[in-house]
Amino acid sequence: MNQASSNLLEIQGFETKLKANKLDDGLVRALVQSMNSQAELLRAARAKLEEAIAHQDPEEQIKQYVYCLNHANDVYKNASKHVRVHAQPPKTPKAKAKSGAKNASSAKGGK
Repeated sequence: MNQASSNLLEIQGFETKLKANKLDDGLVRALVQSMNSQAELLRAARAKLEEAIAHQDPEEQIKQYVYCLNHANDVYKNASKHVRVHAQPPKTPKAKAKSGAKNASSAKGGK
């Protein structure tokens, strides 16, 4: 259940991260919509498990709901890969310039 809660929090932050990277609005909407559908699956699976625990359902039923929640977490993990790629901040050219300068001095025999 903790993983599901963590995933739901991550989903809430995707739109802000995507917009901060100045992605196309259509792409942002599509990615956010995709993640919101994953959030609904996670919420539903978590709610069923919480309800089963609260009502002290039989152990076999609870195991089934745990399996469903774990499956929803796994599906989210795979589905979110494409969003995470776009949510990462772009690499700065400064880092390339610094490493290029180091490589140039190494090539010249400098330390």
